[in-house]
Amino acid sequence: MTLVLKNRFDLLVVMPTGHGKSTMFMIPPMVIVRIVIMVVPLTILVNGHEADATRADLLHATYGTDTITFDDPPSILFVSVERAATPRFVELAHTLNHLQKLHCVVVDEAHLLLSDFKPVMKRLLPLWAMGCQLVALTASLSPFQEIDLKIMMSARFAVVRMSTVHPLIEYVVDEVADVDEEIVRQFIEWDCNVSSETDRAMVYCLTRQSVEQVASIANNVACVRTAHLHAHLDEDAKKAQL
Repeated sequence: MTLVLKNRFDLLVVMPTGHGKSTMFMIPPMVIVRIVIMVVPLTILVNGHEADATRADLLHATYGTDTITFDDPPSILFVSVERAATPRFVELAHTLNHLQKLHCVVVDEAHLLLSDFKPVMKRLLPLWAMGCQLVALTASLSPFQEIDLKIMMSARFAVVRMSTVHPLIEYVVDEVADVDEEIVRQFIEWDCNVSSETDRAMVYCLTRQSVEQVASIANNVACVRTAHLHAHLDEDAKKAQL
């Protein structure tokens, strides 16, 4: 936090979930009367950040939804990666920086930039390179990926890293030829305490067909109560599943 407030160089902050990364963009507007631009890769995350900012009594706005003025700018300006890459937003950010109203640009869940937004990254270079402090936040970036992120963002990050090892989380990788009843029984046995009414498990599949197939097998064969979600379900169907 001291390094963010001093505003001297770019930072890559790797901290576990729940250890206070959000303070990196919420505290500066409380101390320094300048704007923090918050680039959020996933739109669904904006709602949570907006709620936090509201509870902290911080004036905030979302680019593309709210009106932004130079005379009365918000303390925190949320923007999606796609909108941040537009020439109009880059011009806005450069103007705020030129008027000395911009404190820093924060990128939430920065590890996602390495996988989900590669085509957009070239258009974001003018934003990264405008001379304002850049703060990248993540809980999921391995040390091996630090150089990749630095290259992709053209940034010379100083790295602040905490251990992200979580004693209650274990990753198991097992390659299978096809999903069948035995495979579903195995991962239920590994991952779910089916005797407990409070334990929950989430299973990610690569295709819509696999999602429905695994849910059906788990429900009908293994007698585990399941729900399934994917992009092809309409809102009523999603509510019914949940």
